[in-house]
Amino acid sequence: MLLSIINKNDYIGTGTTATYVYSFHIFEETDLVLTVADADGEETVLTITTDYTVTGEGESAGGNIVFVDSGQDWIDANGYLKTGYALNIKRTFPLTQSADIRNQGVFYPESHEDVFDRLICIVQQLQEQIDRSVKASVTSDVNINLPNPQDGYILSWDGTGGDLENVPYDSTSLAGAVAAAEAAQAAAETAQTA
Repeated sequence: MLLSIINKNDYIGTGTTATYVYSFHIFEETDLVLTVADADGEETVLTITTDYTVTGEGESAGGNIVFVDSGQDWIDANGYLKTGYALNIKRTFPLTQSADIRNQGVFYPESHEDVFDRLICIVQQLQEQIDRSVKASVTSDVNINLPNPQDGYILSWDGTGGDLENVPYDSTSLAGAVAAAEAAQAAAETAQTA
């Protein structure tokens, strides 16, 4: 089967429907993860059968999810996704290998293709996460290591241009961090022109 490079669909609620299309192949209904976010960005991961049902498992073109109205906060009085709420439908597979292909065993091409399809789906799933991550530019030699979070602190470059550090958040220290960053930038520019 030819797989689509699409592995998620995003929608914004308009208060007019409780059925949404997912446009990619899944093997089982549990291969989907649905997340709803309200206007403040507060996310809720939905539960199959409690919050939605799935059709189209095994179909290369995908299928539908249909909301189950049990009085959830994100469903309006008509049983529809509330206006302004975001819905993300994503294909997510466990990172396991469940096929048992034996030497000199019976060869079932469809079973082998399913194994390869599942691996490509996992690669697409990981790539989607990588695409949403913070990355340095291709030519950068910066190795971004985040320090452990501390309440009341913000991240700042340490002035050497290579590491991040926690800096107390107040106007004085923030101004000092900005001044240090500007001084480091000026020194780097001077070094490049010399």
